[in-house]
Amino acid sequence: MTGRRWILSAFSVFIFLLVVWISAALILNLVGAESLPLKLGFRSQLGANYGPDSVSGP
Repeated sequence: MTGRRWILSAFSVFIFLLVVWISAALILNLVGAESLPLKLGFRSQLGANYGPDSVSGP
């Protein structure tokens, strides 16, 4: 029975680290989804125009 104790310990550590990893990923995803307080200018200031283009004929 003592020979299997290290397997149980290793599995417990693995599960703990997996839970920490998933929790960190979820927290970072939620934090990253919020808008940045600083306006960094990454986005274009042009308005979106999804209408058809005007075709100029001859």
